[in-house]
Amino acid sequence: MRFLFLFLFLFAKKLNAQTTSGARFMAMANAGSALEGVYSLGGNQAGVASVDQLKLALTFHEHNYSTDVRSIAAFFVFPSSIGVLGFYANMYNLGYDLNELRGGLTLSRLLTSKFAVAGTLNYHQRSIYEYGIDKALSFDLGFQYKLSEYWLLGTHFINPLAYISTDELSYEIPAQIRLGASYMLSNQVLLAMESRLSMDKYQDFRLGLEYSIITSLNLRGGTSFLPFKRYVGVGVDFNKISVDVASSFHPQLGMSSQFALNYAF
Repeated sequence: MRFLFLFLFLFAKKLNAQTTSGARFMAMANAGSALEGVYSLGGNQAGVASVDQLKLALTFHEHNYSTDVRSIAAFFVFPSSIGVLGFYANMYNLGYDLNELRGGLTLSRLLTSKFAVAGTLNYHQRSIYEYGIDKALSFDLGFQYKLSEYWLLGTHFINPLAYISTDELSYEIPAQIRLGASYMLSNQVLLAMESRLSMDKYQDFRLGLEYSIITSLNLRGGTSFLPFKRYVGVGVDFNKISVDVASSFHPQLGMSSQFALNYAF
């Protein structure tokens, strides 16, 4: 299985930078376009516009246990006079054979009390053993609109230019549009939904649910349809520290799990 993953990376036409969205979002099927919080740096960055304190989050993700594929990620947000500044870094590796790094710098702000925008500059680097290093840049645009007390809408444009050049080579980084909404069913239940459309006609729809049993304990679950995957997770809040775990289940590749730690200064 490990060599199959490496083969796909070596001969793929596109430079697919891997992204970790954080265990809370993962447990909700990564339907994060209309969710808020520090983990929005790994999704729709407009979701950090409402963050009003310094936050740092770290995650560890074990992908499909039989593949030896792992990733770690860091999320950092800093409210300032010009908006909320964010930094995101994700390292994805397949042993010593392949490593991918993605880093992003974000500026997100509320233009009105209901409308948030964000722009992110991304740096991509892929290193394959005995094949060298590839580098590229891209950018994301994110928007969120609070339709009512219960509804939040989100739109996320990933690499809208769709074509990125470096000094020696050109890489096609997939462009994608994500449309999402979240709805507060009650004070304890949050429903999230997201539709994804890529330029290569790939489409997906995702549903996620978060249930707060008590103030500090959250149960989560979700599903995606293309490919069909199931997600489950739990989150616990300890004053300024939040701990989240999540797992996903793929019918062919098996289970993946993520652990995340979030600290509010």
